[in-house]
Amino acid sequence: MRALILVFTALLFGNGRAVAESCPAPPDVILAPVNIVDVERGAVRKNRGLVLSKGQIAEEFDAARASRVARLRPGTARIDGEGAFVLPGLFDMHVHALWDASAPAPFFAQFLAYGVTSVRDMGGDSKTAIAVRGQMARCEINAPTIWFPGPFLDGPQPVDPELSIALETPEQARAAVSDLAARSVDFIKAYSLLSANVLDAVVVAADEQGLRVAGHVPAAAGVTDAVLKFASIEHPAIEIGGFCPSSQREACAAVFQDMIAAGVAQTPTLVARETSTRIASPTFKEEPAVERLPEVVRAYWRREQKKGAARATDEWRAARRQSLAHARWMTGELSRLGAILLAGSDAGNPYVEPGVSLHEELALLVAAGLSEREALEAATSTPAKFMMRPDLGRIAPGASADLVLLRRNPLQRIENTRTIIATFKGGLYIAPPATE
Repeated sequence: MRALILVFTALLFGNGRAVAESCPAPPDVILAPVNIVDVERGAVRKNRGLVLSKGQIAEEFDAARASRVARLRPGTARIDGEGAFVLPGLFDMHVHALWDASAPAPFFAQFLAYGVTSVRDMGGDSKTAIAVRGQMARCEINAPTIWFPGPFLDGPQPVDPELSIALETPEQARAAVSDLAARSVDFIKAYSLLSANVLDAVVVAADEQGLRVAGHVPAAAGVTDAVLKFASIEHPAIEIGGFCPSSQREACAAVFQDMIAAGVAQTPTLVARETSTRIASPTFKEEPAVERLPEVVRAYWRREQKKGAARATDEWRAARRQSLAHARWMTGELSRLGAILLAGSDAGNPYVEPGVSLHEELALLVAAGLSEREALEAATSTPAKFMMRPDLGRIAPGASADLVLLRRNPLQRIENTRTIIATFKGGLYIAPPATE
């Protein structure tokens, strides 16, 4: 496989420019033989070949025809895939990469190195988001496909004032949604302290603007009609766990069924909860990879780690273990009942590292009861459908050339998603993470 990596590097390595319609297309590639992972069928199409051209998958063929395909495409680089397993580019459906101007470039590099080619940023600094969009449009930064909501919409005293718009009345809610729509946000994020009537106004105004709402369940609203009109609920173990506590699991059934019937997706973010518990240990040690991230990120993480360790009594740890077990149970039960699950890490929170944390989330989804296929769907085909992007999350002619090449089959063991040889983003080669 080392030879394969060297050939990719020599022929295809990008120069830091984003792959967009206005950007120069990467070189065309014939990649064979490979084994294509069909996530939705839970099967592998063996001994296949792919032609990547103009940022898309132009053709899939029997690898035995590779020489003929190459003759019909003179000048196209032919790469020996050495039987690698090819997975659609991964989605991380809950990240925070835009909360500081220094964060996007290193976060994006880590996402792409770990095969995360699409992310839903769940709220950050609007100026940073605007700057990043400009850089992408000018082909100055290599980035995953990204969706962004703008500031959180929260109550009069927001949880995070620097990243929020404080709302007290329905009139303010309608004005805020109108303003965000004018800024071309991709969706609206509702937050924890909205009142019930203001949340209603947010949902109605967003619908009028053709925008979907995602986020937290405001404590004052509960699982109301407005919440059932959300596109997705984040951290369901926290946001709806209060309506079905571990001591009353039978109360979960009605809540789950209401959300499933309404088509509300759930983003468990198990890795964020597991990580916040792990870093509160007195024996916690920081991974060397953290040094790749900006100083402002490292400083924030270290402050929060010290705070967590200071409050972590034995009673807290016992309660946390019970809470984590309930979160895993809720996730498995939601999956069993047929809920729409989206894989999301909450990367950007303390020690939830971009890229690698999505792979940790996939392993936790399997530990919660999902099959390998179901976990992979939550990071490929399901979010592609959720974001209404039929060109993503699948491997077929006409789809975007967002691909992850793996040494081993992820359908057999979810940890195999980390055996990364290379990522392609819109046909542009991305080197694997150094630690993998």
